[in-house]
Amino acid sequence: MERTLLELLAITGLFLILAVPAYLIFGEDNQGPQEPPVGLSQLQTHMVLQGTGQWEVTILRRSGYVHDAWVFTGTAIGALQTAQQKMRQARIEECAIRSNTTSKFEVRAYYESTGKRRTGKYVGGFVILRT
Repeated sequence: MERTLLELLAITGLFLILAVPAYLIFGEDNQGPQEPPVGLSQLQTHMVLQGTGQWEVTILRRSGYVHDAWVFTGTAIGALQTAQQKMRQARIEECAIRSNTTSKFEVRAYYESTGKRRTGKYVGGFVILRT
């Protein structure tokens, strides 16, 4: 009887040791982006950047690496429109705003992970910085 009780306690303890970290890693809190999606054409109404000057526009891949970068001279809305054009070419219509300050506007594509091997080569977002 005592041996069965000890085995039951050992199995329960082992289960708890494995289940708690698994829940913390794969739990509901870590499922996808937390921001609601924003349409690509609606980004201008959400953007805080304003003014005229030089803007560093960086197109990012889904992996996070730089896909393309250039300096745009003009208004902040003009810089946004050039970045939106690249996103439309990649057929991205829904975005998640990651950073929206007076000096930085970062947007990432709102997509579900397909689990494919080469998804890092696709356009995944952009960053506009005031220079």
